[in-house]
Amino acid sequence: MYEIPPAAAALSETEEEVSLKSNVIVPSGDLDGSSTATGFHIVPLVAMITPDFLLRLDPTEVHEAFEVSLDFLMNGNNHEIQRSIW
Repeated sequence: MYEIPPAAAALSETEEEVSLKSNVIVPSGDLDGSSTATGFHIVPLVAMITPDFLLRLDPTEVHEAFEVSLDFLMNGNNHEIQRSIW
């Protein structure tokens, strides 16, 4: 089976789903992967996006997009751990 590296898959999916071109994305690394209840394994890519980006959402893939500041994400008071049993 052919396997695409996680960063390449993330960049490809990002362009397909929200039209965010790879020339405005600067990958920093990836986070620990996790498996979904439907059998997929997801590896989030962390990246910086240049300010001049434009999103065009594919409505069959993405319902909504939002921005979160790095300051908010790095503030531990905004973190919450939740667990579920499937």
